[in-house]
Order: sequence, then C-alpha cells, then structure tokens
Amino acid sequence: MNYGVKNYPISKLIADFDGTVTQKDTISPLVLTAAENRSNQDQFLTQWEQVVQWYVSQQESNVKKWLSAPESANHLIDFLESFKPIEEESLRRVTQQQFLRGLTKHDLKQLGRNVLKREGVANMLKGLQASAVEIEILSANWSKTLIQSAMDGLCDQIRTNHLVFDDFGKSTGEIRQNVTSAQDKLSFFEKYRSKTGKTLYIGDSITDFLAILSADIGVLIGDNYVTRQVIDYFGIPTVSITSNEKYNPEIHRPGIILLVDSWLDLENFLIQNRDIMMENRPCHLPSF
Repeated sequence: MNYGVKNYPISKLIADFDGTVTQKDTISPLVLTAAENRSNQDQFLTQWEQVVQWYVSQQESNVKKWLSAPESANHLIDFLESFKPIEEESLRRVTQQQFLRGLTKHDLKQLGRNVLKREGVANMLKGLQASAVEIEILSANWSKTLIQSAMDGLCDQIRTNHLVFDDFGKSTGEIRQNVTSAQDKLSFFEKYRSKTGKTLYIGDSITDFLAILSADIGVLIGDNYVTRQVIDYFGIPTVSITSNEKYNPEIHRPGIILLVDSWLDLENFLIQNRDIMMENRPCHLPSF
C-alpha cells in the first residue's frame, strides 16, 4: 500500500510514546515492577502514591491558574514553560527516593513486550516503513529499553530519557534526562525533522503542543480534556477528520492542529484521503 499519497505526502513521522502509541501511560508499571523486589513494599508504594498525588495536584492547579487569567495576558510558550519546574521537581523526587532502583534490562524488555498499543498503530507504522517513511519516537518516558521492546522494530530511532545501570546490570534509580518538557520536544523535533520532505508529528498532551504546531502536519490524538481547554483558551486553529469534505490544503500550514480520535482515522486520512473539515475556530496563529 502506498502511503505517499499525493495530497498529504510525508517523509518522516515523529511520535510521542505514552498515550500516543500506547493505550495507557507506562510509568506506573515501571515503578510497580521495581516495588516487587522491595522488602518494605507497602511503604514504597505509599511514598510513590504521595509523589503521584503531588504531581497531579501541581499540574491541575497550574492549569487552573493560567487558564483563569484574561486571555490576552498569556502566551502559549510561557504557559508551557510554567510546567518545567513541576517536571524537574517530580524527577528530583523520583531519583532521590530511588523508585526505579533495582530494575534490570530484562525487566524493562518484559514490560515493553506487555505494553498495549492503540488500535491500528502497528499496521500503519509498518506500512509507512514499507513506503520508506522514517519513523521516530520522541518521548519523556524514563526508559529507552522499554520503548525499544514495545516498538519491536516499528521505528527507526528513539529519543528519550535513560535509566542508569550499575556494574551488576541493575538500575541505580538515576534518570539521565534528555526530554522532559514541551521545549525539549520542540528542540529535538526541529533538529531531526526531515530536511527534504514533510514531517508529521503526533502526540496526545500539552507537552507535545510546540512540536505539533511546528510540524508540517501536526496531529493531536485522543480526547484529553486539558488539551482541549488549552486549544480553546489560546484560540489555536484545529482541523477535524470528518467524512464529506474535499482535500484541504490548509493542513500543510504549521500552526494548525489536526484532531484525530485514533490511528485508524490518521491512516484513513493519509492513505485514502479521507476528508477533513475546518472547525469553526479562529484562523490566526497562536501567540508564541
């Protein structure tokens, strides 16, 4: 099957991992696996739950604070940057309390093999690879080994964070950080996007927004409530896949987000030229 259709040809697809390729976040299984070898398992899991609750409450309060302010007072980049200290503090707590200590690469590979992917991911990525489209994963996940095992040859490159291992092949609990924020994702995206053709980026959260908006075709998958709040607040123009409209050249304009419910929708869009419809949203680019 030819994925290089004339209306929406791409040379490279760059995808987020957790929640985009996968059905669920894979961070919790990492920690639960590490907990299996702890003598104080109940205390360990209680401490982990405290970190999770802190992180969620910080994220929610930050969103509420920003989105309750007058629209003209805020810019998207400033909003996204405001999450970086939360991410950094979260990672500091995870590392300091050594939640990931003791994991082996065997553990990580097994976790990767058990990851449930979204419907249609494997078929679409195989088809793209057969059409010489490069596939890359760009993720804030904590384990490259887990992603490699989960993807099982479905991508050409993975850019993410790394666990540090000791001489006995066990993780020390330290995370070598490369990708932790929306700005990090944008930097990697700009560095590695196709230099000769169009690049599609697909993600599911606000951490993906800058890369999505910079891409030739930027795709937001799923129905995350916060992402829709942010889109509405900043007046970001979107394009939704529907069934009865003709080819829309607007999709090639960076600064527009293509909304899809599934990889099956995206495959139909690229392969069969399923139609799209501009939503009734402002057509100005968001304030960067």
